[in-house]
Formats: sequence, structure tokens, C-alpha cells
Amino acid sequence: MNIGKSKAAAFLLNLILPGLGHIYWKEFIFGIFIFLIMLVAALLVVVSFFIEIPIYGYVLILLLPTIFYIFTFVDLDKTIDKKKSILKKTSKNVVIYIAAGLMFQLLVPITPANFGIRNVPEVFIVKNNSLAPMYRQGDIIKSSNLPYFLNLFFFDKPIIHHIPNRFDLIRFIDSKGEKTNGLVLGLANEQIEMLDGILVVNDYPVNENPPGGIFLSGYCELTTVHQHSILVATLNLGTVDKIYQVPLNEVKGKIEKLF
Repeated sequence: MNIGKSKAAAFLLNLILPGLGHIYWKEFIFGIFIFLIMLVAALLVVVSFFIEIPIYGYVLILLLPTIFYIFTFVDLDKTIDKKKSILKKTSKNVVIYIAAGLMFQLLVPITPANFGIRNVPEVFIVKNNSLAPMYRQGDIIKSSNLPYFLNLFFFDKPIIHHIPNRFDLIRFIDSKGEKTNGLVLGLANEQIEMLDGILVVNDYPVNENPPGGIFLSGYCELTTVHQHSILVATLNLGTVDKIYQVPLNEVKGKIEKLF
């Protein structure tokens, strides 16, 4: 079987890099057009992290490129049927194109694969029951930076697009330089204290509860949260253990269950 002329190989190229399957079958203009459309769609997704977009806007940003991308496979199928008998393609040809597509995805900063590598979540196993009942020892969880910031190739530092909310469970760098898990209690410029498990923010008690059935207890003396920082508590089965002033650039991500 000549893999070079197979539809599966062409579809694989289109998966690796949108438009590459068409370029492989000498449809250069449409292949480049596909690539540019999907590139613009990816850029719009990145922009959507930084601006408020109504729900129908998100639907358009995600749905229209997806429909167009599915259509490219249909068109590619027809292109192969039309040109299969007149174009010479070998297995060596398709291997070269696959290698080129993978190299492009991994090395060129504007590609989705490069973005994914830069923003891949950290996956780890919970070592104890300090975050119970939400997460218990042995749970596999992830710390994702995407809810708060993006790592983009043209900036030296992560770009913050959202500040952690109160009662978010986050992973951060503690005063010893180690990665630690904690619960956000206070935001920048707030005055925070906690007595008998009641959290008080700017002299007003907070009525909402932490997620996942966590019931706070313990004590936190009156603390003013620094500008560009958040106040984070490490827990011991719901009891406040230690309090940290965490600069926003020391936040590593939001903690969520992997499965």
C-alpha cells in the first residue's frame, strides 16, 4: 500500500497542522488560507482571556472555526479523489511532511502546540489530607495557570488576566521557595482577620463558604494584604495552619481535580 497517497496520511497532516494536507496535495493557496484562518482563530481565543466577551461571542469564536476546520477535511477528501491519479506521492513524501509539520508545531511560537507546551498544567498527587474533604491523600490533581495568567512567547513574564478569587485553592511559592497548596483568604489592599472560623474582610464577616465542603476554623490576626498580593492560608483539615502574603507573580495556578 502506498501510504503517500492514502487519505489517512493526508488527514493526519491536516491534524498536525491545519492546511498542511492541502499543501501536500498541491492545493497551496487554499492550504495557506486554512492555516491563516485557524491562526486567527487561535489568536482570538488568546484575546478572549483578556476582555469580557458575551457567551454568544465565545460560541462564535469556538464554533465557527470548528465548523470550518471540519469542512477542510471534507474538501481534502474530494481533492485526493480528484488528484490521486495524476500526482505522484510516495511514503517518503508523507514522512517528510509529517516531520516538518511536527517541527513547525513544536518550534514556532505562534502554534497551538507551542502555546500548550508553555501552559501545560502541573499534575501531582496529594500527599496528605490537609485539603480534605475536597481533596484527599492519593488524589491526582492539577495546577493550571490558564485561569489566572498566560505564558506567551513574546513576553518574558507571564501575563496576568485574572486575579484569584477568594476561596480559590491555588498552588504557590511559599517563603521557603517551595511549591505549596493553599486557600485564598484575602485580596490586595483588604484587611483580613479570622476569629473562631469566621472570616472578616474590612470589618465585615464573609457569609460565603469555601468550596468542596471545607469548613474553616482557626485564627488569623488582623492583616493588611499588600498591593499586587493575595493572602493565602495553608490548611490542616480545614484549620488554618500558616498565613502567607503571596505576590501575584508567585501564584503557579488554580488547583483542580484531574479526573
